[in-house]
Amino acid sequence: MASNSLTNTTLLATGVTAIIITSLVAGTRLVLSILQHRRFQWDDGWLIAAYIFFLVVSSMYMAVGPVIFKFQDLAAGKLQPYPTIADDSLYLQKTFFVTTSGLWICLWCVKFSLLALYKKLLNNLPFYQKIWWGVIAFCVVVLAGAITSSMLSCSSLHAWFTAGACSTERDVKASKISLWYSFAVDIITDVIVMMLPLKLIKDLQMPLSKKISIGSLFCLGLVCIAVSVVRVTQLGQAQHDEQPNAAWLALWGIIESAIAVIIGCGPGFYRKAQTMTSSQKRYYGSQGSRAARSNGFTGNTNNNSRRGDVELSSFAGNTVHVTQGTDSQEELVSLERNGNIMITRSVQVSHNKDS
Repeated sequence: MASNSLTNTTLLATGVTAIIITSLVAGTRLVLSILQHRRFQWDDGWLIAAYIFFLVVSSMYMAVGPVIFKFQDLAAGKLQPYPTIADDSLYLQKTFFVTTSGLWICLWCVKFSLLALYKKLLNNLPFYQKIWWGVIAFCVVVLAGAITSSMLSCSSLHAWFTAGACSTERDVKASKISLWYSFAVDIITDVIVMMLPLKLIKDLQMPLSKKISIGSLFCLGLVCIAVSVVRVTQLGQAQHDEQPNAAWLALWGIIESAIAVIIGCGPGFYRKAQTMTSSQKRYYGSQGSRAARSNGFTGNTNNNSRRGDVELSSFAGNTVHVTQGTDSQEELVSLERNGNIMITRSVQVSHNKDS
């Protein structure tokens, strides 16, 4: 696979930019969460774990960059063999032993963060809770498979820590199997995590525009899927007897983990925006009530009411119908400080005028 367009400078610039942007987004998201809830929640914890793994993976990729491009120059005949080539080869193998598994753990931590957030939406919904636990179990099993397949890319753990021992034909095939298996389960779990809350949103009684906005938020995982497809397509261009290009592995590892963490922050920002919108509505509503009272609309029924007051008379035959909450009658408004869902129930007031 050609990699002439990729240099160590490009790798470093991408890594530094990704770390800065992701740190700003994740830091803001966590600060807003602390200010809103006054405590850490499970989705916050998983997101922090994803961010830490992102930092570790990105830093290790940038650190090993000079060695990667040195070996590429060596293979292209631009550089002569040098005394520390065995040490650099071992350093490269150890780095990818850690970063490959670290990348998958980072991506799965984002999935677990979203699933922890969904758990709050599923209270008192036993059927959905069973599905949720099934998704958790499936994600754990396929993550273990991805990490195991990565470790089996070399014939043994001893080979991972022996210079030049991971380049046999068997190792090349195993690395490609690991690449495609991890890609497949990553896509499958992304789709499952996205689909889980959509049925619940569909059954809620709320404006269609709001359903679309919330559904679109949960479908941001499509961006991760697109990046994964591009990544595996680029890496899959290696010849049958060649390992995937290490430089592109590093670059796409940084990009994919950064995008995953940023997308994992999305629900937190949406939740804060909903809270601010609700606060503004309550503020302007209270301002309107004060204005009405200042203009004399006090609802005084006394015959000696002040000038400009409007008398409110009682009407016979008033009927109040309260629709009790079923799942289809409840509207998801926002997540409150304690992480619960605020539910509104439909109240209909009708007036029957006596003839």
